Amino acid sequence: MGMFLVISCGIRSFDRRLLILLAGQIAACSSGGEPVTVAGQVQDPGIREASGLAASGLDPGRLWVLNDGGSSASVHAIGRDGRPLGVLAIDGAENHDWEDLAAFETGGRAWLLIADVGDNAATRAHVTLYVVPEPASLSGSVGATPTATISLRFPDGPRDVEAVAVDADERQVYLLTKRTLPPELYVLPLVLEGGRDAVTAEYLGPVTGLPGPSARDVRRAPQTGDWYWQPTAMDFSADAARAVVLTYEAVYVFERGPGENWRDALNGKPARKHLGGIREAEGAAIAGDTIFVTVEAAHPPLYRIEFPRD
Repeated sequence: MGMFLVISCGIRSFDRRLLILLAGQIAACSSGGEPVTVAGQVQDPGIREASGLAASGLDPGRLWVLNDGGSSASVHAIGRDGRPLGVLAIDGAENHDWEDLAAFETGGRAWLLIADVGDNAATRAHVTLYVVPEPASLSGSVGATPTATISLRFPDGPRDVEAVAVDADERQVYLLTKRTLPPELYVLPLVLEGGRDAVTAEYLGPVTGLPGPSARDVRRAPQTGDWYWQPTAMDFSADAARAVVLTYEAVYVFERGPGENWRDALNGKPARKHLGGIREAEGAAIAGDTIFVTVEAAHPPLYRIEFPRD
């Protein structure tokens, strides 16, 4: 079945090593007719459970990736083919449950926002965002101290979040919940310097632009482990005209019109690219017309989807 999917996408030659790498995670044709292709493999041995992905604001050939909770407090730079470029250790931070990562530019500088916002059991009274300057160059492992640490809570109790994006023009951070039906959107001010304790995020409302599960799917999910509808990553384009939301099943791209807010844009009708046989998709980043996706694993494949604007 996996071989049929690849052939039907028009791919005629294969690298045996790549087929071994992708066993069980075959890149399939998307619903838009363009294939989800393999850009490479994340080779950094420090990546054991890739969970967040972001495209550098300084280097067009650089992506940033981070590990899920319980790993070291560091983010890893990789090339667009997955080769390792360096490690940025975040001094004084704790990786309780890092789930997403955003790269953005504002104030004439490039920044990274690390989102320690995972909460599978919905028990965390507050979660944390770290803001660090993005280094212009890397050589091996270097350290960085957060210029801002934001402790936040949700107005209606703990929420599990894996999808976080920054609108640098608005100076706002957006968070999309994972386990609520439908997903819910929250926002809080972006802080670049200093700390803010016990900030309460503002509730913006449900996001109905993502397809929801049937009642049968919800009932069966605890047994099948198929939570295909849950958002696992979010990213905004550098021009703030597009939002990418990743679920376990597909990539959704929302276009934002002039003057439109993100709540309304995310309640519009998105374009969709099905992920096919890819499992455990957890990280997504948009860079121009290209979307990169990776999965929660050690040495994960790095997928590439071309998504040109109309």
